[in-house]
Amino acid sequence: MPGNNTKKAYGSVQLSFKQSLLSYIKSHSPYCETSMYPKRFEELGQNQAFVVYSTVLKDPEVQGKVLDLSGIRDRAYVLLGEKSIGIAYRANSSSIKLTIEAPGNQETQLNIIVENMGRLNFGDNLFDTKGLISNITLNGQILSNWTMCISGSLFDQAPTNLIINKFQDFDPNAPNIYSGNFSVTEKVPSDTFLLPTTISNGYWEKGIAYINKYNLGRYWPVMGPQVTLYTPGIWLNPSTTNSITMIELQSSPCGSKQTCSIELVDYPILDKPTLFSERLLFKRQRQ
Repeated sequence: MPGNNTKKAYGSVQLSFKQSLLSYIKSHSPYCETSMYPKRFEELGQNQAFVVYSTVLKDPEVQGKVLDLSGIRDRAYVLLGEKSIGIAYRANSSSIKLTIEAPGNQETQLNIIVENMGRLNFGDNLFDTKGLISNITLNGQILSNWTMCISGSLFDQAPTNLIINKFQDFDPNAPNIYSGNFSVTEKVPSDTFLLPTTISNGYWEKGIAYINKYNLGRYWPVMGPQVTLYTPGIWLNPSTTNSITMIELQSSPCGSKQTCSIELVDYPILDKPTLFSERLLFKRQRQ
């Protein structure tokens, strides 16, 4: 039996904000459709990743109004223009009726990025369609005249041809795309592990990570138990530049800065407890 592959810690990789996920999907979508009422992923020909649902509000004064997203499948990132105003998640019943906090708002475009988080394969919900599966209401009034743009093959491979957004439009709490480069000096690169959350680099909360063109997988460290993402050395470019791309859906450690970091380590973290424990999360585990 062959031995284990060599693992290497390539260290910290600096990433920078490139483009909001909203503008990327809208500018790269292979298909958009308009409809009086929202359609499901399946009706739009999208079976994974994201669909952007957009409509124009009649009145920008939305402070304190309740947006009812009871028909969300599975998770919705809600924005006024490009600014995040909240997240709704089907598994958290308290989040699906969102009281809007936007004093003095002048933006009338409501954008909802809906994420398919996987399909149920048991119980009463085997017919697990995705998207906005029922009407969305604002203070009890049904919202209509939607434009829907699918994300196409975004989940299969890293986003390309990014249109760099102006940094002054950057909202670190909205879904955004970040990328950065690092070099490998070996002729035969080693396996490594992408660690999205470290004490020194901060917290990448939830999203998708890519190495070069390859999708490493989803990360959601606070949920666990898996924290790191295995990165096979064969996916790294020897003796040249490699790229890391992160689609961060909730909040990046960049904060008000334009750059932040991710770590490539030589050990996995596969057994973080479900209840967040920083001491256990950052315990070095060599196997």
